[in-house]
Amino acid sequence: MDYSIRHAIPGRMRLHIPALYQCSPLSEAVLAFLAAQRWVTRARINHGCASLVIEYDAAQSEQLARLMVALRGSTIDDLRAMLQRVAAPARDQTAPAQPRAARAGAAKRWPLALPTVSLALALSSHPLAVGVNAPLLLWNAYPIAKRAWRVWSRERRLNVDFLDTLAIGASIVQGSLLTGAIITWPSCSPIGWCCRR
Repeated sequence: MDYSIRHAIPGRMRLHIPALYQCSPLSEAVLAFLAAQRWVTRARINHGCASLVIEYDAAQSEQLARLMVALRGSTIDDLRAMLQRVAAPARDQTAPAQPRAARAGAAKRWPLALPTVSLALALSSHPLAVGVNAPLLLWNAYPIAKRAWRVWSRERRLNVDFLDTLAIGASIVQGSLLTGAIITWPSCSPIGWCCRR
């Protein structure tokens, strides 16, 4: 697999891996695999830069060296096969959690349903539509604010979700629900989720 080391200090390494340029099952499997390793403290992927950041126990650097050698000599198909073997026991352990996944299934199937309703309501100036749309807009903005908080609490940086949260809050305060709905709509799409992780 093609990769290059962009930055390395004891306990942290950033790799450029072209195969991770977009959100895919492969990138999810890579993160799951790294999360299962005891020597890895945190791992994240920036799909826009095709980079993988691994934070690890510096005393276990030989584990990382072995992983790097294995990556260099493997193809994408080899890597997928290895990750599937590792992920299979994890899937078996999460089988009891299916009812929760079933409840979240509707939101995953139609992620833009509520943002679209909010956008349609924002086109109306009827007081009832405004009264219904304000809490709906807050509900749609909650995942965006949650992502912004997650990035801030883990990485101590502000991202585009923080800016979106500020813009949505300002639009609600100013009474411009159409602006907030327009900002919320693409942020709730699966593409938005993928790019903002």
